[in-house]
Amino acid sequence: MANRLAAAVVAVISLASGSRAADHRVWLAIQNDWEGKRGFSLSLENSGSSEPLRLGSMRIVLGVADGKQWRYLEQTPAWKLDRDYTFKAVIAPLNAKLYLDGALLGELPGAFAPAAGSVDAYHSPGFARSAADYCVLESALSLASNSRRSADARWPGLKALPMPMRLYEPQDPKLIAWTTKAGETLTVTAKVRFAAWPDARTLAPFVDRYGQPIHARYPGKVKSDKDLAAAIADEKAHAKGWAPAPDRDRFGGGTKAGWREKPTGFFGVAKRNGFWWLISPEGNPLFYVSLCTADRAAWERTPVTGREFLFAELPPKSEPFSRAWAANPWGWNDNVDYVSFYTANLARKYGDGWYAKTETLLPSRLRQWGFSGVGKWSDSGLPSVPNIAVIYHEGVPELTRHPDVFDASVRETFESVLRRQIEPRKADPWLVGWSVGNEYGEIIPKDEVTEILAKPAAAPAKRALIDHCVDTIYAGDAAAAGKAWQLAAVSRDDLYAAAPKPNDADIETMRRFFADRYYGFIYETVKKIDPNHLYLGFWVLPGWWENEADWSLIGAHCDVLGYDRYAAEFSDANMDRWMAKTGKPVLCGEFSFPPFAGGRRGLGVYAAISTEDDRDAANHYRRWVSAAARNPYCVGVSYFQYRDQPITGRGPGGGANLVSDEHYAFGLVDITDRPKWDLLDTVRAANMAAFGLRRDSTRAADNPDASAAPSIK
Repeated sequence: MANRLAAAVVAVISLASGSRAADHRVWLAIQNDWEGKRGFSLSLENSGSSEPLRLGSMRIVLGVADGKQWRYLEQTPAWKLDRDYTFKAVIAPLNAKLYLDGALLGELPGAFAPAAGSVDAYHSPGFARSAADYCVLESALSLASNSRRSADARWPGLKALPMPMRLYEPQDPKLIAWTTKAGETLTVTAKVRFAAWPDARTLAPFVDRYGQPIHARYPGKVKSDKDLAAAIADEKAHAKGWAPAPDRDRFGGGTKAGWREKPTGFFGVAKRNGFWWLISPEGNPLFYVSLCTADRAAWERTPVTGREFLFAELPPKSEPFSRAWAANPWGWNDNVDYVSFYTANLARKYGDGWYAKTETLLPSRLRQWGFSGVGKWSDSGLPSVPNIAVIYHEGVPELTRHPDVFDASVRETFESVLRRQIEPRKADPWLVGWSVGNEYGEIIPKDEVTEILAKPAAAPAKRALIDHCVDTIYAGDAAAAGKAWQLAAVSRDDLYAAAPKPNDADIETMRRFFADRYYGFIYETVKKIDPNHLYLGFWVLPGWWENEADWSLIGAHCDVLGYDRYAAEFSDANMDRWMAKTGKPVLCGEFSFPPFAGGRRGLGVYAAISTEDDRDAANHYRRWVSAAARNPYCVGVSYFQYRDQPITGRGPGGGANLVSDEHYAFGLVDITDRPKWDLLDTVRAANMAAFGLRRDSTRAADNPDASAAPSIK
């Protein structure tokens, strides 16, 4: 999984004035369409050449857009720690004013064009989180219009949160439903306090022997190995009677759906009454609900080297804890040791032979919890568990970010690399399908085309891109292309020898051509090696791409369009349009709703999809799975993920920071391997109901007068 918090905001890296990019930023309130130049932002921003950044250089910035440009008002008052400040922005149709504690800081003349969507508050974007000597505590935000509409957000628990706990996540984003109407005056009021950011070493250690935050108190926190052992009996009691779904074949297909397809021995897809279905190897329809990173011991470990002071106790590297440790799990050759507290807790919890015991534990949990199988980055060797494979093209020469599939020798190597990964599982009936690469890593960006055009004339990709553009845009006239690209070129050889810098439209034409041929080659090669299994693409992530054409580009070269989506709802108008445009069955490879719990457990906040607690996450899960099961294109979804991430981050890298990369409560079990019953009770109910919802939706499509499918209770 990529760091999607950074990905979600990549389009607004230059939100503040000019080319200056802030190194540390907190959006007090923002509602914007950056590319459309609409909306407003009220933020605290800081930049500099060294860390930590100082409070004295921080600016308050008001941004207002008019549909044509963004305008900014910036001020740097004499800030003080531990003092309450009130910021007020009054944004009228023809001007905007900024106040601090009632005093006018400045005025921005010009029109205001509102943006659609919610207002994002108390959010520190992933691209601007450099170390600072202060932290921002936003306690309240209010929105008001001159038509007497208003909305408020409060953060009452921040002042009570101990400073060591704030260090894990110094923000608490909230999305506020708010429509800014054209012609109205909008007033935004934010209350803020600044606290000193301490040296983490003065507060260490932070993490106890079980991977939990030392400075936190919450119900159910593990205090001894006896608590771990007691959780085994508790799980058996809670899940008593949780039998697998009835009327299913061994692969999860429904045996009493009223119809079936011809068995093939492999998973497939079929369309019935306008609804796509995944078909089991035995020919029965199923809706595939799965779980990502479901493996017997956690691959996600936290870096230790250079950060030893953070931990009160680390497990020994000897048995039975040796599997908890790893060096270089990310392939960075960074000489950093990593440890999994989750794996160490498994050894403590299940005792002698713990690893062998987990071979039956995980499949049993999956069946009890109503899952069809496992998703990405899971253990493919779990007995009798359907699974999805992610393979890669490491070892294939890359021209820039991707291999040159126009080069015959590269194509040969590419096929060989894929064949080595695919051949051993060609006959595996438990494999749902293949995918190659993941998310943005397989997107062909515009700057890659620019890099290719700067390559030597002999580069096959360069020649192919130029030929395509000359033939499709300039009717085969190389001289016309040269003129448009401001080159003294009269032949294709002249164009090959140059370093063309075409206009954006021509670059996009070449980009789509390259992407189409690249995805087409992978699809054809996978199916050549293994014609029996499905190909799922590369888990395209809407929004983290070059533009929406990327959905259709991969959609043309897969059996099932695999995608990831981190959003509050299963679909929206854009998703509906994209799915209808390709007409392909789709499978969502990642979605999640990690609880933040107000920072009281040392885990991170995942911007727009974080939830308040496990019950809140459960409600989101129920709505998502229910909507997916009713969607005519969706054949399955996969929840990210099986267990929580370590509170000090999964890496990669080291350094003395408290958190290294992602540290979210994604899991259905916590770091001590205890199921989250407030979440799981609803997850199981939603999973068990999904097949029936899809079956009834399909029948309703066959009979328009049939009643609607029932809601999950």
